[in-house]
Amino acid sequence: TRNISFAWVGAKELRKNGIPTQTGDTNFALLKLLIYSSKYIYMFLSIVVLLIGGIIGTGYILAISEEINLQYLLVSWLVYVLSLICNIYFGYWAGCLQGVGAIKENNEAKVISFVTLVIVTIIFLYCSLGLMAMAGGYLISGIVYRLIAKFKFSKQKGIRENGVLHNGKFSRRDVTDIIKTIWPNSWRLGINSVSTYLITQGNTLLCSGFLGLSATATYGLSLQICTAIITIAKILMTTYQPQLVEMNLKGDKRKIRSLLVMIIA
Repeated sequence: TRNISFAWVGAKELRKNGIPTQTGDTNFALLKLLIYSSKYIYMFLSIVVLLIGGIIGTGYILAISEEINLQYLLVSWLVYVLSLICNIYFGYWAGCLQGVGAIKENNEAKVISFVTLVIVTIIFLYCSLGLMAMAGGYLISGIVYRLIAKFKFSKQKGIRENGVLHNGKFSRRDVTDIIKTIWPNSWRLGINSVSTYLITQGNTLLCSGFLGLSATATYGLSLQICTAIITIAKILMTTYQPQLVEMNLKGDKRKIRSLLVMIIA
């Protein structure tokens, strides 16, 4: 999001540390290279999740499968892992929309995706798919989010006209250089995201292993409510992030302080 915002407000180049120089007009060439390179970073994160889910997750599934059909459980788990990978990989579209200030559009894509999840899950449950219902709904909702987010991003000013979404012919060196530049922050954000997921979902696994399904269901519902509250609390900060980036590029610390006070208050 941060680097997309830099390119959107006219950064000439990106730096590992410090603030890049600004031209004033959107750097569409840099934006296009960033999106292209981000796919490789998110693909790497998806592979890491696949390895963790394939090893640790499968072991956990085998450990709790005494009372449930093992084959059915493993197939459901496979669909869930695929859906998780899909949602992580397509996550770069959220960064693209937020980076150009399209917060409303990103939230609309998320809402439609969530509604899709609910509807598909209900339909699959009605078809007696059980655990497969939630996993399948999660997979389909991730694909829906990607399609809507890409469409809404393409509607932003100058995106289509400058061919930002067309597959560019970038040299391996260009891609490697940009990844090396953004990687110091990217891997930290990646670890933070994975850690957040493990902290929340890890407790769910502990509950199911020691407290039973009833307590796990209660905890899961409470977790969803808390997550919704946190998401709402972050709306203002997420909305003004591109504006903060632009002010930072201009060195306007007074406006940054005023905006941060307004967001926090």
